[in-house]
Amino acid sequence: MFLAMQEIRFSKWRYALVGGIILLVAYMVFMLSGLASGLQTGHTKAIRDWHADSVVLAQDANGVFGASQMTQGDLQRVSAGSKSAIGLYQGSASLANASGDKHNVSVIGSAAGSFTTPSVIRGSNYSKKYQVTISQNLADDGFGIGDRITVGSLNHALTVTGIVPATTYSIVPVIYTSLDTWTELKYGGQPFSSESGKPINAIVVRGAIRSLSNPTGKTKLQNLDMNTFIDNIPGVSAEQLTFKGMIGLLIVITAAIVGMFMYVVTLQKMPVFGVMKAQGIPTRFMARSIVAQAFIIGLASIVVAFMLAWLSSLALPSAMPFTADTGQWCVYGVALLLVTVLGGVFSVRTVSKVDPITAMGEE
Repeated sequence: MFLAMQEIRFSKWRYALVGGIILLVAYMVFMLSGLASGLQTGHTKAIRDWHADSVVLAQDANGVFGASQMTQGDLQRVSAGSKSAIGLYQGSASLANASGDKHNVSVIGSAAGSFTTPSVIRGSNYSKKYQVTISQNLADDGFGIGDRITVGSLNHALTVTGIVPATTYSIVPVIYTSLDTWTELKYGGQPFSSESGKPINAIVVRGAIRSLSNPTGKTKLQNLDMNTFIDNIPGVSAEQLTFKGMIGLLIVITAAIVGMFMYVVTLQKMPVFGVMKAQGIPTRFMARSIVAQAFIIGLASIVVAFMLAWLSSLALPSAMPFTADTGQWCVYGVALLLVTVLGGVFSVRTVSKVDPITAMGEE
């Protein structure tokens, strides 16, 4: 370690150059990781708020929430400790009788007081038709308790009765309302023969499902665990695979950069290594010095990049889907440090082959 530190002090600008490259790559890895986590959270926050164990969808929906078509009567076909029928609508919302901008929203229909409806932090939960609660991030855009809002093509204005914690689905704020209001919003004045015949999109379940019946002539139902349900949200898996591929490529690039740098430095120091070998200094001592240099440079660069990425996350606008998942960053930091050390190991073989007479003759 002493020899490694002395080498770094002696050639500080050379090592600062490669350290700066590692720092930039690590910073990019952390920022990409934050964007990936932020996008996933933006797509799925409202779903994770349910703290559910599984979701029942129509089998022909191919696991896609919005494509599932079921009825409220299907709720009786699922035997479970806690279950909640929900509907999904995606559209725009604006203040009624105002010329303000429209805001993209996701509307989730659910029974008031069910576990799929978050507790309000201000105001009260909806209790009648045409009443809604809105997420805090929509309230930040100018909506408030008592406001009358227009959603989609619904002819009746909706009254905001309360505000729930900030949440999103498909990167947009969420409005919660009753299934009756959601049904009229999505299907207009379409008549239904009975309450049990009214549509829903899914049945959310907490705990284990005791039984799930699929009688002949009825819509076939399919139970999905939460991870599978989330992975089937359009775009989520593709986004995450893209970001993970980019991060993996950057980690490989780091190994290549450090490996080439340490190899070139080793070649430049061949006469020095020859003298050291002639003096009886063992190869393993010189090998440890090379690996230690890679470790010191890598660790310092990654720590600085971690701090810069965290500070950057504080300065980003709230509208940007970014989540500073420090646990994930630590995993990527360790991976970067390992490949940095691995890059240094590539040069050890070169040192082991140094011939003292030949190396000193080159000098």
